[in-house]
Amino acid sequence: MSPEALSKLRELLEKLAAEIGAARLGSDDGQFAIIDALILLRNAATGEAKLADFHRLAQDSVPWMMSVLESGQPFNAEQIQKLNQIHRQLKEWADQARGEASATASSLGSAAALPEETPLVMNIAADGDILREYVNEAQEHLDNIEQGVLKLEVKPDDAE
Repeated sequence: MSPEALSKLRELLEKLAAEIGAARLGSDDGQFAIIDALILLRNAATGEAKLADFHRLAQDSVPWMMSVLESGQPFNAEQIQKLNQIHRQLKEWADQARGEASATASSLGSAAALPEETPLVMNIAADGDILREYVNEAQEHLDNIEQGVLKLEVKPDDAE
């Protein structure tokens, strides 16, 4: 796995950790963001032999988290605990892969060619609902930004 791919994996794990850290008992805030992070992690590990277990856990976690979201219920203690366990295990496997990649790179020397990065693969059939929700939320954010810019044009001195 290339250093760039490992760096991206670490970044995605940090995003997942932040979203899980923000999850609160009795609140459903962050459920979409956690699903998004799990999908991105799953896709980042697709086709990486050293991350087969990582990919499998991320892949299996997506439908579980979808069921949490679709229940319409806020997070409970069990779910938050399971999310923390998922993150810990994913991080452990990523750290192992990073250690193996560092050892391999060191043994090959600095002139070794890096393998091409695995392309992002999205399963539209399985993730279509998530993608539609993401697009809808992105459009809402863009609409809010546009309204803010229009207000700023009318009152440029209004800091609020």
